[in-house]
Amino acid sequence: DAILDANLDTVMPDGQRFINPAYIEPGWVLVIPDTGDPDAGDPDTGIPEAAPPDAAVADGPDPAGEHVVVAGETLSAIAAEHLGDPDEWPRIWDENAGSTMVDGRTFDDPNLILPGWELDLPDDQGLPDDAGSPPDREAPVTPPTVVATPDDLAAQSPTSASPTIERTGRTPGPTVASSASTTLPSTASTTSVSAAAPPSTSRAGATTTSSTAVPPSGSQSNAGGDAEPGSLGRSPLRIEHAAMLAAGILGLVGLRRRQRLRAARPRSRVPEPSGEVADTERRLRRSDPGERATRVDVALRAAADDLSDGAVQIGLVAVAPDGDIELRLTGDAELSTPWSGSGAAWTLPATVPIEMLAEPARRVGAPCVAFVQIGVTPDGADVLIDLEASGLLTVEAEPELTDPIVTAVAAGLAGSIYAEVAHLITVSLPEAATLGHRNAHRAESVDAALELAADLTGSTQSNDETTFTLRCRQTGGEIWEPAVLLTSSVEGADWARVASSLPVAFPPAGHGLAVVAAIRPDASVSSDNRLVACAAGWVLEAFGCSTELTPIGLPSEDLVAVIDLLDDAAAPLEDEPIGDGGPFVPSEHHIVVGLMGPVTITDVTGHSGEFERSKTVELIAWLATHRENSTRLAARTALWELDVRDATFANVVSEARRGLARLVAPRDGVEWLERTLNEQLPLHAGVVTDADLIRERVRIATLEPPAQAIETLRPAVELIRDAPFAGTAYLWPDAEGLTSNLVLLATGVAAELAAHGLSTDDIELVFWSTARGLKVLPGHEELIGLRMKAHARAGDLAGVRCEWEAYERVIVADAWSDGEPAPKLLALRRKLLDVRH
Repeated sequence: DAILDANLDTVMPDGQRFINPAYIEPGWVLVIPDTGDPDAGDPDTGIPEAAPPDAAVADGPDPAGEHVVVAGETLSAIAAEHLGDPDEWPRIWDENAGSTMVDGRTFDDPNLILPGWELDLPDDQGLPDDAGSPPDREAPVTPPTVVATPDDLAAQSPTSASPTIERTGRTPGPTVASSASTTLPSTASTTSVSAAAPPSTSRAGATTTSSTAVPPSGSQSNAGGDAEPGSLGRSPLRIEHAAMLAAGILGLVGLRRRQRLRAARPRSRVPEPSGEVADTERRLRRSDPGERATRVDVALRAAADDLSDGAVQIGLVAVAPDGDIELRLTGDAELSTPWSGSGAAWTLPATVPIEMLAEPARRVGAPCVAFVQIGVTPDGADVLIDLEASGLLTVEAEPELTDPIVTAVAAGLAGSIYAEVAHLITVSLPEAATLGHRNAHRAESVDAALELAADLTGSTQSNDETTFTLRCRQTGGEIWEPAVLLTSSVEGADWARVASSLPVAFPPAGHGLAVVAAIRPDASVSSDNRLVACAAGWVLEAFGCSTELTPIGLPSEDLVAVIDLLDDAAAPLEDEPIGDGGPFVPSEHHIVVGLMGPVTITDVTGHSGEFERSKTVELIAWLATHRENSTRLAARTALWELDVRDATFANVVSEARRGLARLVAPRDGVEWLERTLNEQLPLHAGVVTDADLIRERVRIATLEPPAQAIETLRPAVELIRDAPFAGTAYLWPDAEGLTSNLVLLATGVAAELAAHGLSTDDIELVFWSTARGLKVLPGHEELIGLRMKAHARAGDLAGVRCEWEAYERVIVADAWSDGEPAPKLLALRRKLLDVRH
């Protein structure tokens, strides 16, 4: 209490205010009050004499050769402060590598240090200048400057407000672009910059300084790791840090699930996915692009409206997490308001809503088909490139780095709605890299691939105008689909021949052919557009500018995991067991967790409970659907992407217990969320989900006659409000197959009730029940068929046609859909509309 009184409401070194006695952070400096103990410290200040002063407020070396890390620091900055030279950072790294820090983490990456860590400083830090220089060492990679990411800080902090992080300077790698090159402007403003950082040239010709910004959640700077000393390049980012790529793969997964669910018969269920498949989906869902994909699409179309009459097209796009969009054109052009810029570089601020771009965007077709994410900048912006505008893009590094990058490009195209019509031709890449794309082709050699590409694109390559211009004008109804040739590195001496054959018969960029080639650094292949590995990381030289980024990679183990996820999404359904019939007797319950729509927690009368935290509602929903494995560890793993503090989890559990008790008072000695002395976190049987209530009625109605079954099933269908978990972003329901099974439950019970209504000539019941089911899954074949039959039973053939047209609109609207109707519905339509029947 005395320590609390002495420090309450004090602003700590990381900017947070000490307001909660249950929450303190590593690195905070607490005032110790004078208690009369001679060991308590200075009686005037209460600070223990042995306590190291915080680096943010103290000058000179720390006592006892230690330094407490504060937010925004790097090894280079610490070395400059205590060793007098930022290049001496490897000495601090050697002193601390492999050590276990105060938060239990192992210091195994010089690019990542966290506030509160105590670093040992070299013993000779105080030597005079003439004491000699340290022994020569192998030249290290560039000084690490990556600061803690929001995800890392979130693992320590239970609050939503992250401490302020000062952005530090970054020493750029060797210059690989010519002096005339420009730099794609940063999407984040530069704040504090190290004085040692050399200048670079911005797009406007002004001198700026490169900076390392904190990347957004799900896009960690150090996610790719470092290369070994002496090697070039950093390991590419994994799929969970590539928002656009992850969104494309999840789009394919969702499509396969919808196709499977639409064709499902009543009383079907989705097999439980394996743990590996569920983990893969959780990794992908952690990287949420939000509205970025839609914003990029509208912005591209709007810009294309200004470019449709010229030879200039869009080459590069950088979209920041806050919505800032930067374009790099293939030449100088003028874009209209609200774009700002000049020449080939243009910017759309995040403050401009896409509604302002709607009118020009509507006037053009999709201009960039071979459009794919290539990497992430240090500022956290997603960089996308039009491969067709590039023509030949080479990825220059060792094969272990380049092959995953080209594989990621192939997978990105396969999952991109832009590239739905593109032809993907692979040479020496895994067949699975194109994720089952309908226009995927394999070639035995680059020569054969180029010949195939020429056949697929036909006269497009010799057209006077670029395909970008033709698509903008929507000329002749053609889509002018390109062919994208992707080659990995090739083993042995054959590589030189393959690499040298790439430019043979190569058409001008923007005329239907794109090549992405992985080459070795010493290969003699010339390209104006290159992704190059250097000591500082990676640089994309394209369209006259140089952009520092970390590319996206898809190594073989990740590719296998993605294919397993896609296969699981299309796996055959299982049959639900048939109930034993008998009169329906509802089970006793007091609280209902609503999952069939937005998640709600109500009593039996429909009165909603009040909960301050959204995580509390999610925890109750998770417990209600995981009664067999409702442990504390399992709940924490499912609800939080990173480890969460014990105090935070305990607060959520306590609020759930109190909120449920406020909603419905339990009996004496009973709690809705029981207290235990072990890992178990059991939810009382009186708390049920609406899905439990529906299953209970469906099981009983199986053997009931139609009239009685209608009375049993009608209340179950009334519980269907919308798609399961509507409006939430929970990571666990989709990955575990729970959402799909709830969709099957909703459509199944709606179909059963509608079938009973049709058998008793209750046409109104058919339409009411099927409407509830179609709200969950539009285009469900069984429900559409029942509605068509009901219209025909009423003699309304126009209604049959109307239902058929609505069904066609749904299946055609699906990305990657071929628009082919289900054979059984096609046959039903012909039967119902045949006047002879």
